[in-house]
Amino acid sequence: MTELAEVRRRLTEYQGRDVANGLPRFLFRGQRAVYPGIKSTFARIPTTEVEIGQAYTVYRYAKQICQGLRGYTIDHLDGVAVLQHYGWPTPLIDLTGTLEVAVFFSLHGASAESHAVIYVLDTQKLPEQAIVVDHAFLTHTLEDGGLRHRWLRQDGFALTTQDWRAAPDAREFDLLAIAFASALEAHEFVVTDRDRPEMADVLSTAGDPIPRHLQNLLRIFCDHQFEGTLAPKLAEIVKTM
Repeated sequence: MTELAEVRRRLTEYQGRDVANGLPRFLFRGQRAVYPGIKSTFARIPTTEVEIGQAYTVYRYAKQICQGLRGYTIDHLDGVAVLQHYGWPTPLIDLTGTLEVAVFFSLHGASAESHAVIYVLDTQKLPEQAIVVDHAFLTHTLEDGGLRHRWLRQDGFALTTQDWRAAPDAREFDLLAIAFASALEAHEFVVTDRDRPEMADVLSTAGDPIPRHLQNLLRIFCDHQFEGTLAPKLAEIVKTM
């Protein structure tokens, strides 16, 4: 089985190629294990009808909620991206334009001898129903912590379906579905004790002003929308942002 050093060497040629309007042609996703499907957090985290309904309601209002961070005008999917990066279940599947970020996630929590994987997505071969979301925005000024936004440090992008507003379709969306076969390459490797990411912790929120502000906005919204009955699993997500 291939080791990480070989995967790094093989994938370096993809990074930064054919960039158009800030969108690289090739995007990456690292995972510490190979799963039969790759679905969004909205498809995986809420499991009861109440949780699904509440998670869906919040991301439907993502634009309005996230504009409250600093009054910036952002589009709806940018608002969904903010929720995604701080833990709320959304119909987005995370990707990155930086290989080493994908390496970080492939090693995060992995144990020696386990099989990790880095996926390469060719955005020029995506089917029509796919949407690439580019997180190239700030909600805070630079002097107010804007450069510490976690999605910027992760060089974050995401993929979703054009039917993301429909909860059943969003829950069925799977990056490993046949429709994406020609756009996706999987590069598996065996994790060793020597493997380390070559960058700092991209999950850290140190110095990032968003979590505290987003917590307050979500608490206000959920208290009003659900009258104090937010599902415990979702309430815990808000609490630990």
